[in-house]
Formats: sequence, structure tokens, C-alpha cells
Amino acid sequence: MYRTLRAFAALIPITLMMIAPAQADPSGGFDTSWTDLRGAALRSAVEKFYTDTFNDDVQIRRYFSKGYVQNVDGKTLRFDEFLTHVGFLRSATKSLRFEVIDAAYTPGLLADRHRVHIVKTSGESMEAEVLAFFRIENGRIAELNELTQVIKGAAADREMGSRVR
Repeated sequence: MYRTLRAFAALIPITLMMIAPAQADPSGGFDTSWTDLRGAALRSAVEKFYTDTFNDDVQIRRYFSKGYVQNVDGKTLRFDEFLTHVGFLRSATKSLRFEVIDAAYTPGLLADRHRVHIVKTSGESMEAEVLAFFRIENGRIAELNELTQVIKGAAADREMGSRVR
């Protein structure tokens, strides 16, 4: 998996862009005020996006299409299952922090490599590295293809990226 992560990192272009959801769009989703960001600014914007959507179902509904499909580690979650998954994570964690390592944007695609640092309600900590490829259609995320690797944690933590209960 480490070689896969290194290969992914090599694919990230030097010129990085992201559309930053800065202003509200009356129809919801990403709007036309997205701007070009590079390096740390891009990583920070993606971290904020993850944090905002993790903490607020309204933001999830704003940025993800109703037809959203998440393919993670060989499992498929539809929009409602994704909401259930996020709810499970909220209830199973005391704290959760996203650390974006690499990110790239081209129209219709956001790709990133990030780490998720978690302290579970049991007090145990875990860390996972994630490769995420988002397909964006009509201003909303339509699909996510994701691979996760537990860096630190128990064997049962392997399913954390797709668990719904």
C-alpha cells in the first residue's frame, strides 16, 4: 500500500487548483466563486471542507448529490447509507481531525491523500491514510472512490471507513 500512496503522490501536479466554496449558492453545492489555490492554502481548504461536512448534515446535503455513491475499500454506500456512516463516526469518536497531505483539482475531479486522526469514545486512538477521488457534477459531489489504510489502531478499525453501525 505504501508504494501505491507514493505513486499517487507522484501523480499530483505541481500546479494545484481547487474550487473553494466561499459563497452560498441558492441551489446549494459548489458555486462559481471557487478560486485557484496552491500548496498549503489548497490543503487547508480541503481540510475545512472535510471538517465542515463531517460536523453538519446541512453541509453534507449542500455539497453532495442525492444520487451520491461512495466506493470505499470494496464496499458501496449510497447517499442515505453515507449519512448513516457519518452518524456512526460521530457517535463512535470523541475527536476526529483531518490532515490533508496532497490535493489536486481539475474541473469535475478533486483528488487528495489525507490522514484521519481519531480518538474513539473508548479512549483508543487510531489513524488512517486515505486516497480519495471525488467526481463533481452540477456543482455537487456525485461519486467518491476511496482507499483507506489503517496506520495506527486495532484490526477492527479497518472497517471504520465504511461502517454504518
